[in-house]
Amino acid sequence: MSDFSFQRNAKITITDTVIKDSFELIENKIEFKVEKSINSFPNLSEIKITNPSEDFVNFSKRENLKIDLETGYFEEELDILFTGDLKRAYYGNPNVDNVFVIEAGDSEKGITEAFLSKSYINKVQKRTIVKDCINLLDIDILTTTLNKITGTYNGGFVAFERCVDILNIVLGSLGFEWSIQNNQLLISTKGETNNIDFFELSYESGLIDKPVELQDGGLLLKAHIDTKFIPHKTVSLNVEGFEGFYQIRQAIMNGDNEEGMWEGRLIVE
Repeated sequence: MSDFSFQRNAKITITDTVIKDSFELIENKIEFKVEKSINSFPNLSEIKITNPSEDFVNFSKRENLKIDLETGYFEEELDILFTGDLKRAYYGNPNVDNVFVIEAGDSEKGITEAFLSKSYINKVQKRTIVKDCINLLDIDILTTTLNKITGTYNGGFVAFERCVDILNIVLGSLGFEWSIQNNQLLISTKGETNNIDFFELSYESGLIDKPVELQDGGLLLKAHIDTKFIPHKTVSLNVEGFEGFYQIRQAIMNGDNEEGMWEGRLIVE
């Protein structure tokens, strides 16, 4: 990909999670900001749509809505950049009445409301407690990720807290960090990299400027947006003086399918 400013495609799909009805939007001007990081708070997105149809606006006023933002370059297949629960939908600037704003949080409802109240028997597996939280949060987890969770609680375990607080306790006891990325629970240790499941970043594949060294020892990378920019994931940096594997800690991505450049800022360690 030599010119990342050419033909940037974006699609929004809003789904009613109760009746499984959905509404797609792809032809309009779409501007977005997506913020992702490794923590127990919801990842956030703000999407601005110019001249949406009345049907789309009315659909967005329903309750229990999920939104998917898909992006891609050229003729390549679109892929999920962000998925989350719709929090607010409104017309933004009072002087520009044709720009509709959607705010969403990744698993916002579950993170805020899911509550675990249960007593577990002696030597309960920590994996069992995590699986119960996953079910209540209504999220996914890879089998390989689940297999990282080992150990038991001698004397049992009593849970009467939000699921995210329980995950902090159980996964924290194993030295893990966790977050929800695109409705999926990801678990890692700080700075953990994987030399098998990674993607490469270089000037030829999207890196824009020279990496900037941060005071805490990490790097700030500026690159053209890629749906692979997911916290916990491994990036192989192919830049002289900075070669190696890094863990993505944070990703902030801004884009407009009609103007400017799709730009992502990554903090890696």
